Amino acid sequence: MRGGRPIPADTSTHRRGVHPRVLQAIADPEDALLIATHDLAVIWMSQTMERLLGLTLHDARGADLGFVLESRLIPLLPGEEPCGSALLTALRRSEEVPHLTCPVRTVTGVRWYDYSSARLQEEPGSEPFWIVRLHDVTCKVRTENELQRCRRTASLLADAATELVGLSPDTDIYAVIARHLCALVPGATVIVSTADIRRGTLTTRAVAGDAALLAGAAEILGADMRGMTLTLPPAIRSIMLKGGIETVLGGIAEAALGQLPKEVCRRLEEYGRIGAVYCIPFTWKGEVFGSAVIFTRQGGEALDTDTVDTFRGLAAIALQRRCAETGLRENEEKFRLLAEHAQDIIYRFVYTPVLHVAYVSPSVAAITGHVPEEFYADPSLYLSIIHPDDRPKIDSLLRGDLRESATLTLRERSRDGTVIWMEHHVTPIFDDTGNLVAVEGISRNITARKRVEEQLRIRDAAIESSPTPFLIATSEGTISSANAAALEQLGYDDAAALIGRNVREFTSSSDAAEAITRALLETGSYRGEIPGRRRNGRTTTILLSARAIAGAAEQPGRIAVSFIDIGDRKRAEDELKRRARYLSVLNEVIGISVASLSLDDLLESVLLKVLPLLDVDRGAIYILDPARKKAHLRWQHGIPEAQRAQNRVLDIRHWPENLVFVAGQPWYIGRTRGIGAAAGRLLNRFDVSALACIPLLADSVVVGALYLGTRKRAAFSSDEKTILEAVGRAVGSGLLKMLLLQQLEDAHQEANLYLDILTHDIGNTENVSTLYADLLLETLEGEKALYAAKLRASIQKSIEILRSVSTIRKIHEESPALKPVDLDAVLRGEIDHVPSVPITYDGFPVTVWADELLAEVPGNLIGNAVRFGGSDVAITVRVEELDGEVLVSIEDTGPGIPDAQKEAIFHRFERGRGRATGQGLGLYIVRMLVTRYGGEVRVEDRACGRPEEGAAFRFTLRKAGAGEGI
Repeated sequence: MRGGRPIPADTSTHRRGVHPRVLQAIADPEDALLIATHDLAVIWMSQTMERLLGLTLHDARGADLGFVLESRLIPLLPGEEPCGSALLTALRRSEEVPHLTCPVRTVTGVRWYDYSSARLQEEPGSEPFWIVRLHDVTCKVRTENELQRCRRTASLLADAATELVGLSPDTDIYAVIARHLCALVPGATVIVSTADIRRGTLTTRAVAGDAALLAGAAEILGADMRGMTLTLPPAIRSIMLKGGIETVLGGIAEAALGQLPKEVCRRLEEYGRIGAVYCIPFTWKGEVFGSAVIFTRQGGEALDTDTVDTFRGLAAIALQRRCAETGLRENEEKFRLLAEHAQDIIYRFVYTPVLHVAYVSPSVAAITGHVPEEFYADPSLYLSIIHPDDRPKIDSLLRGDLRESATLTLRERSRDGTVIWMEHHVTPIFDDTGNLVAVEGISRNITARKRVEEQLRIRDAAIESSPTPFLIATSEGTISSANAAALEQLGYDDAAALIGRNVREFTSSSDAAEAITRALLETGSYRGEIPGRRRNGRTTTILLSARAIAGAAEQPGRIAVSFIDIGDRKRAEDELKRRARYLSVLNEVIGISVASLSLDDLLESVLLKVLPLLDVDRGAIYILDPARKKAHLRWQHGIPEAQRAQNRVLDIRHWPENLVFVAGQPWYIGRTRGIGAAAGRLLNRFDVSALACIPLLADSVVVGALYLGTRKRAAFSSDEKTILEAVGRAVGSGLLKMLLLQQLEDAHQEANLYLDILTHDIGNTENVSTLYADLLLETLEGEKALYAAKLRASIQKSIEILRSVSTIRKIHEESPALKPVDLDAVLRGEIDHVPSVPITYDGFPVTVWADELLAEVPGNLIGNAVRFGGSDVAITVRVEELDGEVLVSIEDTGPGIPDAQKEAIFHRFERGRGRATGQGLGLYIVRMLVTRYGGEVRVEDRACGRPEEGAAFRFTLRKAGAGEGI
């Protein structure tokens, strides 16, 4: 049996029993088995093989084994796995595969199988058969991989520990840490920083990873990442102190503590294909020495947190030791300098056998004005500079009354007579008999401190009389003192009634109290606005400043609190902000009214601005029809379909709609006691509690109305009414502009329709008329034929007029897309159109900037010369090059043009000498096209000063050279 299915006994491979190799394979119920005949026809497979291949035995029986493996097993092999081709090659060659380990994709993920195939024969002379076996070795492979990974990790950690322990003082420890982290997390980018928790900063010291990637990141940042300093927020400091590896869910933006632009962070993540981001603080015994940020690549190896955490401990210890060594060297230098340059006076007085000064430090000169040599020469000098009122303290010391170390505060006179305060820490030394033999001590100049104490006393008096409320509380918030202003502000007449209360009682927000406590614990200070509460329960807004004061020695700390009632100011600020917001939206509405390119854009933008401004639910904009009898809903927001159907068209001839649409007056209604029936019906129609109906006015003319409704309240404030009416005027002007633009567009389209009819339908009619005129000319004779010829000429002139109109329209509607045009070919083509007139052409091949309408220019000019030059007219067409331009001259021997008309004939409907065609449009078109091509056109006498000898029309075009463009 194999998974509940017996091996078929009716095949040739099982006539005499089951082969031992088959029995051995079946012994493992988790193996996937398949049996095929000697010619590779499948005859049986286990249920495990069915599940793996996604194929039933019924469907597979009789199929080619190679086909089954190639179509079912090979697609399950990941990527370019070579074992697929190996097993197929062996099967085609009828070669056995004793062992081949392959990864296979299954529904539970990739698993590893040991593939084997064998060609068996139960007994000599029997028909052989094939057995294919897939033995699941996933656990074995994973164990070997994990063991290999552990060995590699252990080796990396051992190398890191060895290097970190043996680092010399001048080696960059941060670069070493970064390098080892890159080795532990292949493909990752690592940034190592030093932390200064006291200052709250994090400074980048080393960066490691792919060099090209780091160069690209530096280019995006615009600076080298090394030396970059970030400010540590209090919350991040607390997390770093815990010392655990943190997953940074916010990507680079969060890793940069929100101190890099979001766009820069986005570009860095896209460029580096950043996957996960981890923050690793180097914390040892509650002290943070630095941190590392690891950026893994998308699709890269997952972070081995245990390994990295082990390395984190090694790095933290190394950093702690480096900091300790650095601190020790610095302290040694400080102690040496202290001994040589101590500002305090260090001394030793010896009283036996005679009084003398054994040692006094050089700082005595700076404080007293007497150099040490003077004290060595006269031991009584020091006693002489003691203030007389403090001399008894010294006498008591000399008598031996002080048996232990003590602190004496003495006033002394310096050489210049200035009184200085000195604090002496003295230790009397006695012999075995109890006699005083010496005094050792350190004295410090505390004159400045005494002055500060005096200033503090004065300041305390000032605080007491200050108009600013001031409190002192314990670290738990219990009030211990308060000045008169605080008593008055909080509503107390007697300080005793306030002392002992907790400051939390005077804020109405527990969240604010927690925020203050948290800030004092983390940063030692707080400043901000909080809701305050007086003794009588009245609430207000106060600006509070609090600072934690550390206690001296073992004394508990205190909290200094000052506050100002800013309730009135806040209300005024809120009112100003609200009004400013109204004005801002009004300005935006005005801008939208001016800049909108379509009516729907205008109406939609207005509603999207006004609805959130006034916190209303529904809005609609109506526009009057041309007859000014009905108003149609053009745009709405938030109105349900049922209410929309009821209010799609408004009859403005009846009240209350005529109040808004006819009289142009705003109307505000609310669901309050005493509203009229009509107002109530209107509220029900829109299903709102308050409704504002605002006329849209343009130059005192109503063009529509803005309806705004809300279900949250029953009325609009006076400020809201003011802003709504201003919006109505602004939108009205924009709405009128949109309507006028729409009318202009309609008129433009209608004019184009007429032109289409003129140029197409009438043109077709005239073509038919020309045919009939030609027939008449062929059949008539004499005077009747003359009349028919005149009729045909009139029709031809009408056709030319239509052609000119079509050309002008094309010029105006199409933007010029100039291209190189063969001028020589155009001129020769137009000359060929007039075979009946002698035309001399003096030209050469040249290319100019023009378009397909270029032929209209020489065509009109040559046509004019032919028609109006007389029966014996001669025409010359000449082409010349002039410094990047081409000059074309069309000269005729006709009657010429008077000087007074030479400029006017190019204007629309101007005619001179009868030369203009198409009701004065031919030369007008010539000028338009030449100007379009960037040239100029003019008319001159063919013979200078003799207009009767003919005219010369000259125009210039820009020459199209190689490499030039428009």
